[in-house]
Amino acid sequence: MLGYAVEGRLERDDVERMQAEMRVAMEQHGDLRLLVRIDGMDDLTPEAVWQDLEMTPDYLRRVERLAVVGDERWHRWATTAARPFADAAHFPPEEQNDAWAWVRGEDADGA
Repeated sequence: MLGYAVEGRLERDDVERMQAEMRVAMEQHGDLRLLVRIDGMDDLTPEAVWQDLEMTPDYLRRVERLAVVGDERWHRWATTAARPFADAAHFPPEEQNDAWAWVRGEDADGA
């Protein structure tokens, strides 16, 4: 399991670092369970978007469960967009503990 908190400005280097960590985890452990908490992300560089879009399908095929924690409308959209590739669920910030339980495969339900 991996967890990331994303805040402020997300740049290509940030995305590359997360992808490298995920790649190592996949090599060592196989498929991933992932939680991404997004708080107040106010900027995303075009390079970060391209890097993310370029690699996302390859990574999502190796993600067993993906929880997106956040309260913006686009967080729900991102979760829905990931569903063809991974078992994905959205959780509001106050339900982060439920999100971790869901990622671990416990009884909490994702919405």
